[in-house]
Amino acid sequence: MAEEKLKFNMKAELFSVYEVDNRVIAIYKVTPTLEEEDTEFANFYLVTYDNGISETPFGVGPTPWAALEYAAAAWDLPQDGKPNPFRQVLSSSSQSS
Repeated sequence: MAEEKLKFNMKAELFSVYEVDNRVIAIYKVTPTLEEEDTEFANFYLVTYDNGISETPFGVGPTPWAALEYAAAAWDLPQDGKPNPFRQVLSSSSQSS
C-alpha cells in the first residue's frame, strides 16, 4: 500500500514587531493550504528572535499571545540567565491592555 503524502504551502505574513534591547521580536501569522486544493487549515502564529545576525524561531501557538508564551518558556531553558525578551514583550503588552 503506497503512502499518500500531502503537500502544503505556507503563507506567512508579518503580524507584529517589537524591539527589545536593540533586538527584534517578530510575530508571523502563518496560513497553511493544501497544494492541490485551496483548502485552508487553521492559522497559527510563529514568534522569532533576531539578534542582528540571524532570525531564530522560538515559539508557535494558535494565538499571538500563546506563541509569545511558548517562546518565553523556550528562552528560559537554554539562555543561562540572560534577560528574556519575550517576557518583556508579554509584560509590556499586558500593561498596555
